[in-house]
Amino acid sequence: MTGTAAAQDPTPLSDAEIQQLVEQKLRAENLLMEGVEVSVEAGVLTLTGKVPNDSTRDRIIQIALEVRQVKEVLSELEIAAGESPENVATAPTAREPAPFSDEQIRQLIEQKLQEENLLKDSFDVSVEVGVVTLDGKVPNVWTKDKIIALALDVPQAKEILSELTIATGESDQDLAEQLAEKIRRYPSYTIHDEVTGRVEGGVVYLIGWVTMPFKQSDIEEMASQILGVQEVRSEISVLPTSSTDDQLRETLARRIYRDPTFQAYASQAYPPIHIVVFSSRVLLTGVVASQVEKVKAERIVSSTPGVLSVENLLRVEH
Repeated sequence: MTGTAAAQDPTPLSDAEIQQLVEQKLRAENLLMEGVEVSVEAGVLTLTGKVPNDSTRDRIIQIALEVRQVKEVLSELEIAAGESPENVATAPTAREPAPFSDEQIRQLIEQKLQEENLLKDSFDVSVEVGVVTLDGKVPNVWTKDKIIALALDVPQAKEILSELTIATGESDQDLAEQLAEKIRRYPSYTIHDEVTGRVEGGVVYLIGWVTMPFKQSDIEEMASQILGVQEVRSEISVLPTSSTDDQLRETLARRIYRDPTFQAYASQAYPPIHIVVFSSRVLLTGVVASQVEKVKAERIVSSTPGVLSVENLLRVEH
């Protein structure tokens, strides 16, 4: 993966940093009340003190659990006895979040970025009257979108202004080659999927078919993480679920790759003939070594029971 931030694990936080992050999250919802204490040791967070009701206690615990670096949450929170209905009615869970200063908003956003290993020297976070400005250069569109999404996740930020720019790649051809390699090496990409892409001005255009929805999102995300990619426009279609098509895919793959003409291809890490099946209609794509092989593959498919039609887009490469 070329995007530098995408594949790395989050930077570990110290116990003090974890404590500060949890306290800031509690303060944002006015839940860091007098008597409630947060302590952290070796990543294990302990909550002690008294709270007015069950909902307040549960919300405090939930907020602590949402912090990724917390290994475990130990709750010693107690429900205060003798609270009158009036006191319970004005419990902190019903109040508006306490306002943050610009500096607190900036620190909270930077901590979120640090957790995702996205806090880099190449860009800055500034806040003025609750308005957050993101300025600088990032490696790809995935990083840009992720930074903006994390900033938007801070409720005290009134507005996010992005002045982030994306680094340019060496060339569109270089980006296209990286894209093709990433698709080819994607572990879930099979001979029953077919996705191609082109690059123009740093914008990636994807088109094709995949058998499962997660493949579509994975490939789109992979494309967005390539260094220099400015935008991803996708026309990848997810093939409908069909047991008939599934059986036909298995039959066709077996008949083609067990045929003596194509047995040498079957042992390759990335078999070159792709078989896309949609409502018993078959599309052949990929590469073969000769016109004879192209014709033979089509004959195998068209003679298979259950196939309604076949379109042969195999390319001959000598």
